[in-house]
Amino acid sequence: MHQWLQHMGRQIVLKESKHPERRSRLWSTKECFKILRDKTGSENIEGLIFDMDVLRKDMFAPENSNWTSTNDEVLKTDGFTNMRNLRLLKLCYIPISGAYKEFPKYIRWLYWHGILLRSLPNDFPLENIVYLELPYSNLEQVWTETKVLQSLKVLNLSHSPRLTKTPDFSGVPNLEKLLLKDCQSLVKVGESIANLRRLTVLNLKNCKNLMKLPRSIDQIKSLRELIVCGCSNLELREAMWDTVDSLGMNLRNLLTLSLMNMNLSDDAFPKNLDTAPMVRHLYLGGNPIQSLPNFIKDFWSLQTLDLSGCTRLEQISWPPISLQELTVTCCSSLKQITYETWVSPQCINRDGCVNLNYVQGSFRIEPVGEVNGDVLDNIGFFNLESMANTQVVIANTIVRSIKKLPLQIIYESGVFSTYFPHKEIPHWFSYKTNGSTISFTIPMSSCLEIRGMSMYLVYTCSSDSVLWYSSKAISLKINNKSNGVVVQYSPRCWGIPEVDNGDMVWLSYWMPKFWGNLFEEGNQVEVSFNLNIQGEIKECGVHPLYFNEEGGGVVHYFSILRSSWDVEMDIFRYR
Repeated sequence: MHQWLQHMGRQIVLKESKHPERRSRLWSTKECFKILRDKTGSENIEGLIFDMDVLRKDMFAPENSNWTSTNDEVLKTDGFTNMRNLRLLKLCYIPISGAYKEFPKYIRWLYWHGILLRSLPNDFPLENIVYLELPYSNLEQVWTETKVLQSLKVLNLSHSPRLTKTPDFSGVPNLEKLLLKDCQSLVKVGESIANLRRLTVLNLKNCKNLMKLPRSIDQIKSLRELIVCGCSNLELREAMWDTVDSLGMNLRNLLTLSLMNMNLSDDAFPKNLDTAPMVRHLYLGGNPIQSLPNFIKDFWSLQTLDLSGCTRLEQISWPPISLQELTVTCCSSLKQITYETWVSPQCINRDGCVNLNYVQGSFRIEPVGEVNGDVLDNIGFFNLESMANTQVVIANTIVRSIKKLPLQIIYESGVFSTYFPHKEIPHWFSYKTNGSTISFTIPMSSCLEIRGMSMYLVYTCSSDSVLWYSSKAISLKINNKSNGVVVQYSPRCWGIPEVDNGDMVWLSYWMPKFWGNLFEEGNQVEVSFNLNIQGEIKECGVHPLYFNEEGGGVVHYFSILRSSWDVEMDIFRYR
């Protein structure tokens, strides 16, 4: 809740009466404790929030040195007897003793964090409860007798380390959410779960001793979210998949499926998962898969796919075009991501993918020794083959890594780049200057078409000042003063000198087809470079390339780049 609204609401409640026990809502720990201890509650109270940990901290605060209480004082259940209209009750680590026969009967939401009971007493009034939340409890079983709870919609027993089995659900027909996260002693989900005909969420995350799910789960046709990630003893290869295979029609309604950290290999998934086309959120992280499971391609509604921590995953091919978010963090073996069409996810989380070198439509990184020589000539990277074995330290913010690699060619956003140690600009560059800014006029030509612009920067920096998260360590601004077009660009990879303050070159090639009218003949252009880390820019230069120079004609140029370097999307989007 917004703090301002909370403050306003509390001020309204405080005006109800100067006596706390006559107000409709109580949240002060000292007031709650005093009312429960002295049994002075009233029918006016509809909501009460009481946290024993907060009370203990208040007791030891200097300003409360004269306020007396006993750390081990246990409250009695009859302290609630007069609160007949209590609807909301939130307790945290509150020790309470006594019978529950006179406990308020109209509570709609009961949240009791750290309840000490081993099971709820038979006289505990639950008939009107809608939300029953008992996380971090001492419960071994929830209730011993069958309960008729027509109103109950949410049952949260998460983080209850002693809970061994689920309760009898035969009298709970309207339950919608069953949360059993991190119940590490849970060994049995009872067959009575079949009575939960309105259940939409079943969360069994990290129930490490759960061996199987009941076959009767196939009768729950309303299930939308199934989370069994971290259930390391759940026999997914056999028993679990027998159950999932029996789900049949239910899979058609499933919206969220989490199977993270289940030790699932490529051949361990059930054959019938392709009958769950409505799944929107799929979590498979932490499994030893090597490629994208085939059934995912049939999830035409999939929006979120989490493969984080799949350290054996080598490639992702053709995920559904509906995908909006792809998470592959720490997939250390992942090398490439490709799509069936040019439609890609809006968000790709790829931190820690230290070997990822290609995401279709986004970037590509390859060693010079593996790049077609025609490509190098077409982008004006002449004679780089002789430097193929040169080792360069590359900071890569795309995947958050710093690695020493053979000379690399990097492509993103219509710009090819490479980095290597060198001290001066080649003599054949048309325009060059000392410093960080250069101005020039693109020559007029009646017969030659410009095919690109090469840019050369000589800089130095201290390796101590370079961090992989320096996302804009180098930046460049191109200002076409003739037509007003301005472009700013920061490469997501850059070279780091091995020797402090050693010289490093950033050689880049800009495709005019990508950048529209940024480079037009006769235009006056200013290019300025900037270092956002500790270092110095020594020289910069610019050189236009035309189709009559090395590399051949227009058709040859585009065919080489399309076939060898995946730039078709960028070129034809901006032609």
